[in-house]
Amino acid sequence: YEGEEAVEKIRKVLGETNPEEAAPGTIRKDFGRTVMMNVAHAADSPASAKREMAIVRVGDDDIKRVVEEYYGKV
Repeated sequence: YEGEEAVEKIRKVLGETNPEEAAPGTIRKDFGRTVMMNVAHAADSPASAKREMAIVRVGDDDIKRVVEEYYGKV
């Protein structure tokens, strides 16, 4: 997502952090298990996203490893 309301749009698609509280049809409701295993993270602002990406240094291999660790081999 891009543009002025990108943060709000992606957070709406993801749903509440707790999958049990997320609306049906959202990513976290459909695929999340718990608050700690809620499938996805979304920063609350562009500045937070930049800061968090620098901390975590997430790459394609990292994402695959996390998915395999929590959900089994893909």
